[in-house]
Parts: sequence; C-alpha cells; structure tokens
Amino acid sequence: MTATINEPQVCECPHCDDACATCHCKDCECKTCNHCECDDCTDVCESCDCKDCACPNCEH
Repeated sequence: MTATINEPQVCECPHCDDACATCHCKDCECKTCNHCECDDCTDVCESCDCKDCACPNCEH
C-alpha cells in the first residue's frame, strides 16, 4: 500500500514508531525519512539551516 499525499509515511526504523517527517533516530536507515545529509547537521531537511549545506534533499 502506498501513501497518498494526505497520509504521512510511517518510519521503518526498528526503534521508531513515528512519521518519517518527524523521525529523529540517530541510526535511521529508512529510505523515506528526510534526515539531512550535511556533515554539521543532525536534524531533518526541513529544519536544516547549515550555511554550507551540500545535502541533495534540502531546498535552501
């Protein structure tokens, strides 16, 4: 079953039971989570404010 636009994706991390948009697992391997890939960032992409952002998922 695929999620529709109005349904949040459920995180597939073994220690997480939240939506991908709010997942903060340090060992996240979920392919639908939006963790920032910046070296200096430990947050999700929508909260990233790194000045030297090189994450392909961020929009700033």
